Amino acid sequence: MPAPAAPTKGSNKLYDVPYLEENGSNFAFWKYRVKMVLKLRNLWPLVNGTDKAPNTTSNDYPDGILRHEAHAQIALTLTDEPLNTVFHAEMSKEHGTV
Repeated sequence: MPAPAAPTKGSNKLYDVPYLEENGSNFAFWKYRVKMVLKLRNLWPLVNGTDKAPNTTSNDYPDGILRHEAHAQIALTLTDEPLNTVFHAEMSKEHGTV
């Protein structure tokens, strides 16, 4: 069976950010690291709400891929308990984490 096709644009690079502890004891450090990574990848405006939606008319990125990249970068740094609290969130502003 052939491997699924990868997107032609975007990055599959996910930075190694330590997990957010279930009790939130490392929240300040976790938030700083995640924010830095999102800024490096030009995804921060999607997270903080200054860019309301990805440019879906661009031929450079399929519809919504940047939003999905930002979501993946954050979700993959959460253990199950913190992830459960934001499982259905689309914007970080929904939970006051920005």
